[in-house]
Amino acid sequence: MLRYNQKHILNFLIHLLHPLHNLDESFLRASQKFWDEIIKIGSAQFVLPAIYGSIKRKKLNPLIPKDLMSYLGEIYNLNKNRNEAIIKQINYLTKILKNNNIKHVFLKGSAMLILKPYDSLGERMIGDIDILIKKEDLRKAQNILSLKGFSSIKKKDLEFIDGIKEAPKKHLNRMFSSDFIAAVELHSELLDFDK
Repeated sequence: MLRYNQKHILNFLIHLLHPLHNLDESFLRASQKFWDEIIKIGSAQFVLPAIYGSIKRKKLNPLIPKDLMSYLGEIYNLNKNRNEAIIKQINYLTKILKNNNIKHVFLKGSAMLILKPYDSLGERMIGDIDILIKKEDLRKAQNILSLKGFSSIKKKDLEFIDGIKEAPKKHLNRMFSSDFIAAVELHSELLDFDK
């Protein structure tokens, strides 16, 4: 029986998730402990839906424990439904920002949902919607979202905009709406200033 440590598991995940890499099938006949570690690491890295998608694309599902495939399939479907709701929210935000002449660019996971570089909507896990906006339009965008029912938990955004009391950050505090599934982060910079 093979001994699996984190290096072996990460190597397996790299080969599984890479579209051009093949897998050593001995990994696929692994112990329950191995699969438990895959779930643990995949969950921590937010790649469980991508693991499921890769297994299906590479037609490896007959070699994977059925209960594991069922579990991954449920997570994948939940994530797909969430991403479909996020796309509707992105369309709503786009309409609001365009109607108010605010130029914007969706970043990170939101951009991936729009560009669709993956075969499936269910593979990319999205935590929030990141939007890049010119610094001079940031307050206007925040106010517009506030009027549409979004609110921020923290009230230090003025310090961010004016740069008076604290070091600048790359985005405002997250804004939430009970009408939508994802939080929104309005960015004025792509990277932290000290990077």
